Order: sequence, then C-alpha cells, then structure tokens
Amino acid sequence: MNYTLMAYIISLTIALAILAQPQTMIITLREESLEKTLALDYWLVVNALAYAYDKPNPEQAFISFLRDELQALDPRLVEVPNATIESLVIRQERVEAVIAFTHSWGIHRVHVLLSVSVLSRSSSYDPKRNIVVIKAKFQILSDKPVLVDFKTLEGELLNVKRYADQVYEVEVGITPNLRAKLLVMDSRGLKVVIEL
Repeated sequence: MNYTLMAYIISLTIALAILAQPQTMIITLREESLEKTLALDYWLVVNALAYAYDKPNPEQAFISFLRDELQALDPRLVEVPNATIESLVIRQERVEAVIAFTHSWGIHRVHVLLSVSVLSRSSSYDPKRNIVVIKAKFQILSDKPVLVDFKTLEGELLNVKRYADQVYEVEVGITPNLRAKLLVMDSRGLKVVIEL
C-alpha cells in the first residue's frame, strides 16, 4: 500500500471533518448593574438642570446639554438610551424635569425636583442697624432628601434654623425699600432663587 496516498486520504478526511463542523459564533455579553444604569440616568437629568438654570433660554440649554451628554456616552461601556422629555420647568423659584429613558429592557422615568414653598414671612425694622429684618419659614421640596446651603443675593444672611421635613427658618437683613433675594443650593448642584 502506498503510504503517500494513505497520508493524503487521512489529511483529506481530517479537513472534511473540520469543515463539516457547525460554525460557532462567540457573542460577547455585557453585564451592567441596574443600579448603575438608573444612577446614570438620574445624574444626566440633574446635570442638565444644573447647567441650564442660569442660561438665557434654559429649556433649549437643557435639551442641548442632555443630547450632548447622551452622545458622549461610549456604547462599548454602557447602553446609550433614548431620552424623551415628558415635562420640563426651569424657573427662578422651581426646577423640575421628568424624562423617560428607553433602554433595551424597558422605560425608566426620572423625576428631579427642587422648589421652595414659603410657609410664613414677617418683617421688622431694626433702628440700631437701620435694616429691615425679614424672617421667613419655608420648606424645600425635592424628589429626594437633600442638603441645602443659602446665600443672599441682596441683603445679609443673619440666621438659619433647620427643622424636620426639610423646613428652614432664615433671617435676612436688608436696607429699607429693598427686597431680599435668597439663593438656595442643594447638594446635587441644583439651585433656585426666592424673593422674600
């Protein structure tokens, strides 16, 4: 028997056996935690609201910022969702947005809110310092508990007291015939301005 012919037949048999095998495709699955995805959606909205607050056209600035941030996401690292604005309010005393993010697994609605509800307000004149002292009690309304800081835009912040349920009492001193303006900033970077 010819050994060369036998070697060709064995080689041909092995080659045909390899070609007859079904082709397997390797599919890489990316695992993401749900908490990471929900947090990313939330912070996209918070950052867009913080950015748009002081802009001349805040609604357009919000839309543009959110679009740019979504385009900056790397689809190799995270799933890039589609965003639909369901409601958007950006006013001096209130910022609020409800955005629906459409993922491959479903829709996630994000609600972000920062607003101030004035509960009481009183004023008195201090003749020694020639200022009007405005005492106001208000509640911070937000979608989750936040830490807040205060800064006066007009007037001098004299005293701040904190109560339960995000209720604060502030005293602001201003010169007579002016209105006090108070900037409220929360721990997320959102801010609103209230006139007292």
